[in-house]
Amino acid sequence: MKKFTFLMSFIFAAILSSSIVAQTVVYSEDFEDQKAADRFTTVQLGSSNIVDLAHAYGDQAPAPEGGKYCAKIQVNTSEGAASFVGLFPKGLKLKGNYTLTFNAWFNWTGSSTATTEFLYYGVGHADTTVAPPDDGLDFAFTGDNGSSKDRRLFKAGTLVTDVSLYTGGSMNQGDFYNNCLKPVATGPGSIAKPGLQWLKVTAEVTDTGVLYKVGNVTLHDTVWAYFKKDALPADGNVIIGYYDMFSSVSTDDVFLLVDNIKVTKPSATGIGKNAAENPVSIYPNPVRNKLNVVVKIPSTFELYNIEGQLVRKVKVERSALVNVSDLTKGLYIAKITDKNGIAQTKKVLVK
Repeated sequence: MKKFTFLMSFIFAAILSSSIVAQTVVYSEDFEDQKAADRFTTVQLGSSNIVDLAHAYGDQAPAPEGGKYCAKIQVNTSEGAASFVGLFPKGLKLKGNYTLTFNAWFNWTGSSTATTEFLYYGVGHADTTVAPPDDGLDFAFTGDNGSSKDRRLFKAGTLVTDVSLYTGGSMNQGDFYNNCLKPVATGPGSIAKPGLQWLKVTAEVTDTGVLYKVGNVTLHDTVWAYFKKDALPADGNVIIGYYDMFSSVSTDDVFLLVDNIKVTKPSATGIGKNAAENPVSIYPNPVRNKLNVVVKIPSTFELYNIEGQLVRKVKVERSALVNVSDLTKGLYIAKITDKNGIAQTKKVLVK
C-alpha cells in the first residue's frame, strides 16, 4: 500500500509544481496540409502495414479540435506475423522536461470484445531507424485493456519487469505484467476500456520521472504508468506507434487514428506575471456548497482531489459557481488555466 500511496502523492505534488509554469509549444502536427509524411521518419516491422498520414476523416467523428485529416495506421493486414509502425518527428531533439500529447482512436470490429494491437508511445529516442525501438522509455496498451498483459512498459526496447524502475501500481492492483497501474474509471466517461473513443494520450517528462497518462474528452488524464527518475535520461526524440506483437491478421476495420500531436516545454516567462494579468478570486474558502470563481481572462477551472483525480472542470468567462456540496471533506487543489495556456494553482478546503 505504501508504494501506491507514494505514487498518488507524487501525482498530486506534480500538479502543484508543474501547473504554475507556462508551457511553450516546441512541436505540433495536425496533418491538415496533407504533407505530414515528409515530416516524419516512419519505421516498420512487417510487410503488410498501411500508413496514411493524410487520411480524410469522412464519416468518422474527428478528434477534439481536429480538422479534416489525421494519421491512420494499420498493421499486420495479411502477413500473420508481429508487425509495427512507428512515427518519429524529423529533427526533434528534446532535453530536460517536456510533455508529449496527442489524440488517438482505437478501432476494431464491433462483433469482437478484444484487440491485440497496442498503441505504443514514448520518449528519449536517439535512434530513429529501428522498429520496434531499441532505446527510449516507452509504454503500450491495447484498446480493450482486457488483461494485465494489455499494458506494457519498455526500456531500451525490453519489457520492464524490474519493479525498481517503477513506483506503485502493483500494490492492491493485481499482479500486472509490467507493474502498470490499472486504470479505474471515475466521473463521466470511461478509460478503463479505452477503445472506440477519442483519447488524450500524454507522456510527461519531469524532474522525478516520466508519467504516461490516458484520458478522454470528459475524463481528466489518469496516470497509467510511471518510470521513476533512475530510468532517465529521456533526452531525444518521441515516438508514436502501433504494434501487433502476435500473428493474428487484422481485418480492415482494425486501425489506429492519431491527430493533434504536440510537444511543449516549461517556459519561465509565464511565472509571476500571470497573477497580475489574470487575477483569480476563489471564495468562500473553506467552502461547503458552492465555490465562486472569478477571473479577468477567460479560463478553465479544474479541481483535483488528493489522489490527483479531476473532480470538477468548468469554463469560466468572467465568473462561475462550482457546486462542491457532494465532494468528500478535505483538501483540494484548484488549477486555473487561462486561454493563453498560463496556469496558477490555489488550495481549496471543502468542509
